[in-house]
Amino acid sequence: MRSPTIAMATKAFRPSWQQSMLRIRDPKKSLPFYQDRLGMTLLHSLDFLQWSFSLHLLASMKPGETYTLTPGSTEASDYLWSTDKVTLELTHNWGTEKDEGDFEGYHPGNAERDGFGHVAFSCFDVYKASEELAAAGVEFKKKPDEGCMKGLAFAYDPDGYWVELVKREQDLASAPAFSLCQTMLRIKDPAKSIPFYTDLMSMQLVAERHYPKEKGDFR
Repeated sequence: MRSPTIAMATKAFRPSWQQSMLRIRDPKKSLPFYQDRLGMTLLHSLDFLQWSFSLHLLASMKPGETYTLTPGSTEASDYLWSTDKVTLELTHNWGTEKDEGDFEGYHPGNAERDGFGHVAFSCFDVYKASEELAAAGVEFKKKPDEGCMKGLAFAYDPDGYWVELVKREQDLASAPAFSLCQTMLRIKDPAKSIPFYTDLMSMQLVAERHYPKEKGDFR
């Protein structure tokens, strides 16, 4: 059982979900996928010369919302660390774009006993969105009418990560066509994991779904 004092001290810092990170092989492939296919905006980029890697942070912007700051600038950095937008961080270790085939450390996170699962974007019409993405050359693990779980889809990004498409219940004019909405993690024990995020990270449990194995297999 966690100490109430620890929980109170942590909440005093008012933590909020700031980013989900994916390691990518080649930003020349991954950035266009998330910008051109899923409508995200590149907010900021950082190069770490000493350790030979770069970070690219993107967010889903609302219709009519403009972003004029230059990624890599001080102004972009200030915006990134003050905005309440949840961002997607793409981490590129230099040189990985030259590697061919599979290699350790870069996999979609859905092998046996993996923890990480996928990121998800909401859209108003999953069927139409899937058709448009497929027409643009995006490959799918699962289309909306496939498998047991109808109405949702899983696309592959350039690194083979699963990108789930889920339905937004209302066609809101204030919402982007695609909006980053979830990150899925596989956990061992909800009795331990849920209090970690609710008590220490100030998150709120808003919904639960329980699927028997034979009902939840979407493959």
